[in-house]
Amino acid sequence: MTSLVIGANGFLGSHVTRQLVAAGEDVRVMVRDGANTISIDDLPVTRFVGDIFDLDTVRAAMDGVSVVYYCVVDTRAWLRDPAPLFRTNVEGLRGVLEVAAASGLQKFVFTSSYSTVGRKRGRVATEADQIDRT
Repeated sequence: MTSLVIGANGFLGSHVTRQLVAAGEDVRVMVRDGANTISIDDLPVTRFVGDIFDLDTVRAAMDGVSVVYYCVVDTRAWLRDPAPLFRTNVEGLRGVLEVAAASGLQKFVFTSSYSTVGRKRGRVATEADQIDRT
């Protein structure tokens, strides 16, 4: 199986990438130009350089993959102007999802902060958890 990790150089993305490589999967990664990739430099992966707004690179990286792990998030909650957060976390994701919808993927795994669904003390959250939308 071929998997793509978008945001593979980040904390979560690098751990996902390492787990996939350890499982023997064919792994592609997508990282921004100039990103610090020391956390994945020792791994045998196919690297695509571009950001989530570079949809030609997203398309090329996604071509022929079965699963995409999307590990991109702008966490700068302290910004006074939320526009950069919206651009990355909403508009960027939307573009990637449009490419994914046209690509024939088996699965798209979106990662986010656990704080978006509420913290569950003492246990691991699962797909079966109910989300309080109030």
